Amino acid sequence: MTRSPRDPASDLERALDATGGLACLACRPELIAAARALFTRTEKPTRDEIRAVIVESSCLCTTYKPVLEAMLLAARWREEGE
Repeated sequence: MTRSPRDPASDLERALDATGGLACLACRPELIAAARALFTRTEKPTRDEIRAVIVESSCLCTTYKPVLEAMLLAARWREEGE
């Protein structure tokens, strides 16, 4: 996958794939858009900021923990420049 190191959407997609963060693909676009907005507002979002974004989503297919972990991983990758 070609990606920009500063593109929060591709960082999150890669992290979701790496962690198995979603059970289905229905809410993936909404969560990616929410992550893009969050990562645009803040370079290093906190666990609570990420949790607030996830809770606002319409995802009903999984617990929020895998998605939270994927967003934290994406944030770490962005910070490390991976």
